[in-house]
Amino acid sequence: MKKINFICPGTQKAGTTTLFDILKQHPDICLSEVKETHFFDDENNFKKGLNFLYEEYYSNYNGEKIIGDITPSYMYFSYVPQRIHNLLGNNVKFVFLLRNPVERAFSHYLMTYRRGLEDKPFIDAVKEEEKRLKKGYFYQIHYSYISRGYYLEQIKRFLEYFPKENMRFY
Repeated sequence: MKKINFICPGTQKAGTTTLFDILKQHPDICLSEVKETHFFDDENNFKKGLNFLYEEYYSNYNGEKIIGDITPSYMYFSYVPQRIHNLLGNNVKFVFLLRNPVERAFSHYLMTYRRGLEDKPFIDAVKEEEKRLKKGYFYQIHYSYISRGYYLEQIKRFLEYFPKENMRFY
């Protein structure tokens, strides 16, 4: 039976796409067909259940030993570790990719700007962040420039549900 046993919860703009591209080539690893499933952080996906996740994103499964999900926003949303624990248990392995928080924030801003979602100068966008984040999930995904950089706070949430031995930090 297939069951996700490896998750890279982020952080965003820290090399998760490169990790996905490299691991996708390994014969013993099955990753989702798209890099980010957003299953555990997106309420619309989560309420559809694990069968939806496996059918929608893992039809490429062919008996591999490791089944992984690389979704950088998992690290950011406070409710994700509990959801993972409740559905997958506490034996899941995690890889956290971290980056200088200031460089990460500016890279995030540039990505959002290039996508046409940001029209403010960086300093103004940072000043608006707290107000924007109160508007909900879409804004939290796209405009969380500074708040995503509080790594210790985010990692502690995972440590509430999973042993440190299951985690690697790079």
